[in-house]
Amino acid sequence: MAEKIYPDSGVELKEFVAKNYDKIMNTMSFGLYRGFIKKAIKQMDIQHTRFCRI
Repeated sequence: MAEKIYPDSGVELKEFVAKNYDKIMNTMSFGLYRGFIKKAIKQMDIQHTRFCRI
């Protein structure tokens, strides 16, 4: 196994998996992942904003 980039990390993903994580999770959950994320965002009252202020 390759050396970890972040030694304290419990999980590290390969580039392909990181880029396609949502698609992979949605496929593996038979389409339930997308709905789960939408529900979580709604419950947390996360709003889309045009500008992000730091």
